[in-house]
Amino acid sequence: MAGPFVDFDKILQPAPEKTPAGSGGRLYFVGVESLDKMEIQFTPPSLSVQRNAGQQAVQIVGRNNPLYQYTAGQKLLTLQLSFYTTEEDRADIIRRCEWLESFTMNDGSGTSTERIRLVFGKLFENSVWVMLNVNYKIGLFNKEYNYLPQQALVDISLALDMERDVKRSDFR
Repeated sequence: MAGPFVDFDKILQPAPEKTPAGSGGRLYFVGVESLDKMEIQFTPPSLSVQRNAGQQAVQIVGRNNPLYQYTAGQKLLTLQLSFYTTEEDRADIIRRCEWLESFTMNDGSGTSTERIRLVFGKLFENSVWVMLNVNYKIGLFNKEYNYLPQQALVDISLALDMERDVKRSDFR
């Protein structure tokens, strides 16, 4: 199992109807160290999973094409979230965007960014991620609410952070 075990049953409130164990059928981002959590309001219509392999070209004298040496790889996850205000003063949209953005920052020199878990049913139940990018578009402004947005579309890029090395045989 990657990362420290987090008992989601203790930190997440179950829904009254029958739903997957541990998350109450809801989707969340949870900070691994802080256990801070944020519910994802709407299920993303799709997720993009990408695995890439780092290859270093090795130039050989007299050879027309280089040889390639595998150096490392990574698994990336990108998704887009939609948020709509649920508070009268509309301050929650900026708060949600900045909360996600905070996972791309550290708390000073010598510290790392906090790792996160994506609670998405059983899909990523043993995965720990680092936030690579958070890009958001905010809209539906109104002078009556000090131009705070009513909506945000947030593009997120995550990279899998494995504590143990995985092998090709783990997937076959």
